[in-house]
Order: sequence, then C-alpha cells, then structure tokens
Amino acid sequence: MKSIIRLRLVLDTNIIISALISKKSTIRDILLTDKITFYLPELVLIELLKHKQLLCKKTGLSQKEVFFTLFYLLNKVEIVKKAAFSKNLEKAKNIMEKIDIKDSEFVALALSIENDGIFSNDGHFDNCGIKRWTVEEIIRWLE
Repeated sequence: MKSIIRLRLVLDTNIIISALISKKSTIRDILLTDKITFYLPELVLIELLKHKQLLCKKTGLSQKEVFFTLFYLLNKVEIVKKAAFSKNLEKAKNIMEKIDIKDSEFVALALSIENDGIFSNDGHFDNCGIKRWTVEEIIRWLE
C-alpha cells in the first residue's frame, strides 16, 4: 500500500477534536508525523474558537491548555484560506447537500489541491467521490 512516498490529506474537524480529547492517542501521533502533510480549511479554526467552552468541558483542560494543545497538534498543518478553494465550493455543496452540507469546505479543498483524500472518522465522506482515510488505514500505511 505504500506506493505513495508522502500522504497529503485534508483534515476533518472530528480528527482534531478526537486528538484533543484523548491525551494518549494514536491520532495525536498521526497528526505529528513527518510522513503526512495535512491541509485544513481556515473555517475550522474559527469553529474551534467558537466552541472553546465546550472543548474545555470535554477535555477537562483550561482555555489556555486547550489553545496550547491545539497549537501543538496543528503546528505542521497547512491552514488554507477559503479563497484558495472557493472556485470549487458550489460543486462541493452540490455533492454534499444530501449528505452533510456543513462539510462542503473540506470537499472543496480536496477538489482544489493535490491530495490523497480526507482524514476523517465520518463515514459520510465515503459518498462524496473522495477517498476517506481512517485511522486504521493510516496506521497500515505508516508501517
């Protein structure tokens, strides 16, 4: 399975939240590997900031600790401005309208850059025509 030298994956919000909640997590290790380049729509940062109180509650961390952990986990992630993928946003909305319209930006980003798929725990990405990578698949790929 390792014909690809370096994976390039669009990162879904649920992966970041999983890594935040679980202190000893395989997902954290995956996010910190040098063998994968991750891309994230900038909207995710805004959403995470909007829900900072909920993140503190779910993680048991203070606001300062949540932000420090987020910075640490996203240190190697490329944050992509909406302008870079806006040309594919309508197409992505059409693809995702009956699946989950809120995930259109991830699909638009994947349609706009060279990548190997979307890293997500959400199975609904299986129906959008873009390869979804699970934790298990990434672990196998890294071995």
